Amino acid sequence: MYKRSTKIADLNLLLTVFIVLLHSLYNPLRLFSESGMYTWIYVFLKTLFDVAVPTFFFISSFLFFRYLDFERIKSKIKNRFKSLIVPYVIFSVVFAIFFMTIDYFNGSGVLNIKSLSADIYKATYDPPIWYLRTLFYYFLMSPIVLSLIKRLCVLEYLFICILCIIINVFITISYDNVFFWLPILMVGSYVGYNYPDCFDNLVLSSKILFFLVLLNITLIFIVSYFPEKSIPYYLYRMISPFLFIPISVNILQLNKIRIHEYTFFVFMIHYVVIRIVSYIFPHEITIFLAFLRPCIILFICFIIAWCLKFVLNNKLWKLLNGSR
Repeated sequence: MYKRSTKIADLNLLLTVFIVLLHSLYNPLRLFSESGMYTWIYVFLKTLFDVAVPTFFFISSFLFFRYLDFERIKSKIKNRFKSLIVPYVIFSVVFAIFFMTIDYFNGSGVLNIKSLSADIYKATYDPPIWYLRTLFYYFLMSPIVLSLIKRLCVLEYLFICILCIIINVFITISYDNVFFWLPILMVGSYVGYNYPDCFDNLVLSSKILFFLVLLNITLIFIVSYFPEKSIPYYLYRMISPFLFIPISVNILQLNKIRIHEYTFFVFMIHYVVIRIVSYIFPHEITIFLAFLRPCIILFICFIIAWCLKFVLNNKLWKLLNGSR
């Protein structure tokens, strides 16, 4: 049994915070008064926080392929089904029923049962959890990927990854499609299989660390001027984890915070919390409230997770928390 890296746990916590803040950022167009400063900060932070999803994919594929062999693939996929798909279905069903009921009593007067199965599959009422569905599809492909890792040299494997990037550049593939993220998933798999302890061994000098931080900030600043669906932005998604991970694992020291165990649950509920908080906040708010809102939402998410852990029995909590 391999040891669990505290650096990966710290990184997961930071990425979860990034995801919540990304979805909580207040659109500058809805501010009470126009602010060029807030708009600039909003675009910069949005680009920075966008590193979370590709980095999550890298880490998830890294952990799955760590010490993997063909004999263990079936049991690993089974475990991932329990930790990804089971909570995915539970949260998707619960929130679909919850919001459909609210819409019904708010005046629509119609329960759209016909679309319920599609809404559950797509997680229409909790959109960010598409990540779990896409990730599981990749794990179903793991026998093929493992064969490629074992049979191909690094240059041949890298060529396939680059080819996947080129295909995405010239063919429009939806954001939640596994093939959109295939390059970063495959690289994470290769690193996990060949360098299983690299996170703990990744120690940089202060000069190299400073250079990477400066390079990362410059890259964010440049890419923030491009639309999300542009080629430069897609390339940024594929490249950014290779800057962000070395920086983070050499800086982060979050073991004293002791909230790592709530990250999965927070991820699962944060979008719903955002929707509910949005009903409370006015449609047009000041700059102060625009900065305050993401912090409030983040705090509420962790408080809910902390409370439910003590209220629910251990089996139910583990079920909702992805067996964590």
